[in-house]
Amino acid sequence: MLDSSSDARKLLRAGLRAGMVSEQRRGAWPQNVWALDGRGNVYEAQLSNRAAGEYHGYPMKIGDAFAEHIAAQWRMRQETQRK
Repeated sequence: MLDSSSDARKLLRAGLRAGMVSEQRRGAWPQNVWALDGRGNVYEAQLSNRAAGEYHGYPMKIGDAFAEHIAAQWRMRQETQRK
């Protein structure tokens, strides 16, 4: 679990930077953003206030097939960025 709202904002920004966003958009904002924390937990943030660009997020279930897909994509993108 994340320790603070500051951690959540950092994770949201990391997901945006990594391009871990849904194709579905609401105005200027992606509907969903995904990221992994330093412990490998997968989080999903959903746009909750389009006008303000606010998201609410939650951890995805361990073992969930889509969460595993997100984790694999995240790791691949992180590895590519290091090169």
